[in-house]
Amino acid sequence: IRDMEINIAGSGSSEECWYHGQARQTQPVKNTMETCVTTSWMQLCHHLLLLTGNPRFADEIEKTAYNSLVGAMTPDGASFAKYSSLEGVRRLGEAQCGMGLNCCTANGPRGMMLLPQVALMMDGEGPVVNLYSEGKWKLTLASGDAIRLEQATGYPFTGEIGITVALERVQTFPLRLRIPAWSTETVLKVNGKPVKGVEPGSYAVIERRWRSGDRVQLQLDMRGRLQKASDAKEQYVAVTRGPLALARDARLGQSNVDEPIPALPGDNGYVPLRSVAAPDGILTAFRIGSSDPGVLLCDYASAGNSWDGRSRFRVWMPL
Repeated sequence: IRDMEINIAGSGSSEECWYHGQARQTQPVKNTMETCVTTSWMQLCHHLLLLTGNPRFADEIEKTAYNSLVGAMTPDGASFAKYSSLEGVRRLGEAQCGMGLNCCTANGPRGMMLLPQVALMMDGEGPVVNLYSEGKWKLTLASGDAIRLEQATGYPFTGEIGITVALERVQTFPLRLRIPAWSTETVLKVNGKPVKGVEPGSYAVIERRWRSGDRVQLQLDMRGRLQKASDAKEQYVAVTRGPLALARDARLGQSNVDEPIPALPGDNGYVPLRSVAAPDGILTAFRIGSSDPGVLLCDYASAGNSWDGRSRFRVWMPL
């Protein structure tokens, strides 16, 4: 499923059916990325994460949550789109069974409520950090003692994550941190001292004698990454940054988001991104390269969120 169906925004399907969608994601498709499918994919990955302890399933949950799930939600959080796409205009979808809502209005919140269960877990030895977010978590160690982990971060818009440990007494245990597969250049420190052996797509394991007040600093690789695709007629490119898929949006001052773009600058699959002021309704925006006006992109979750033609958007850009 992951290799053949899940698209750049972390979802897929057409009419709730798999259709080799990853290879066809640049093409128009009927009723794609149903929010029920999005949530079910996250739930499957959650069960597989619990069974295997493999961080790739947490990678998939994060990708889906920050893109297709949040992108399907209306800005006020009151409802979810039945279907989403990688280009066009967002729409809620029809009601079902005379209830004034549809199945996706119910299943979208289930995806949201899954995230606290995934964010921090305990294995048989110690805490496992799967998702990075501002917050405080209280867990119980194998010794029976409580541990509190406090995260301070602007992730996923920045790559800096700080985690402070609070303990009742000195304890020895491993702390596992998920290093996303896309973070090829990662810096990890404990109390300012570098931790070696950090590999993308794995858990970094920090086993030590922990004291209350110990601080973990993690810097993830937030360079823009160039993605390529093609169909029988055209070549397409898209850009991702961290867990976020980026998209063109008409509110960024681009009169026609569907027009072809010139070849993008970059080196070894990375694209230079420069932060720009984001209009109202958009969380984060970037310009590719340093020239004006260049190609302007925003996060997929913000793209199209006026829910009308004012914010027509597109992820895959024809060359």
